[in-house]
Amino acid sequence: MYSVWKTMHATNVTIEIDEQALPVKPAVKAACEMLGFDPLFVANEGKLVGFVKETDAGKVWGAMKRINYGGDAAIIGKVIGVGKSQVRMKTAIGGTRLVDMLPGEMLPRIC
Repeated sequence: MYSVWKTMHATNVTIEIDEQALPVKPAVKAACEMLGFDPLFVANEGKLVGFVKETDAGKVWGAMKRINYGGDAAIIGKVIGVGKSQVRMKTAIGGTRLVDMLPGEMLPRIC
């Protein structure tokens, strides 16, 4: 999520993320719900957030899906406006919420 925030502030755009498009594994989702964590702010490895032209998104997504570790690749959002630095989440129940920068430290990865 930090990369989304950094890009958004550097370009002064509003980004909308679709909660249902996020590739969160069911076990991770269940654990986060039980513990009261937001999966956007749980440390993890091997993730890439890329910002590409909308006209190229399908090509980039297709290329990612074809590589060994790209099976969960997904188009999760889009730029919806310019002039206001904001990340919005289109929720699974049809609402919209602001996604704020994490105020403290990210939860560490536990091995």
